[in-house]
Amino acid sequence: MRLFTGIVFFTSESWYSFFKEAVQGVGDLGRAYWDIMISSHQDSNRYLYARGNYDAAQRGPGGVWAAKLIRISWAQGFESSLATQEAEVGDFLNPGG
Repeated sequence: MRLFTGIVFFTSESWYSFFKEAVQGVGDLGRAYWDIMISSHQDSNRYLYARGNYDAAQRGPGGVWAAKLIRISWAQGFESSLATQEAEVGDFLNPGG
């Protein structure tokens, strides 16, 4: 809610700049995610996530906002997939209930 309140006071040029930075930040994070998918090095994802966040943050406030939004969604997706994996392992180890 605080972010929305801050956005309301921007001028129309600032709106354009903010959303342009946000889209470019999403592109930076998408490029980092793609690099993670094709990387063959073990544990390279930490570096690539950090690089994506850094590149997005260098875009400006819109890039920072996009990086935070995507980081939260990735974390929630990771937690839900981890819970699913734990449930599957629990079912495998205790098939009778």
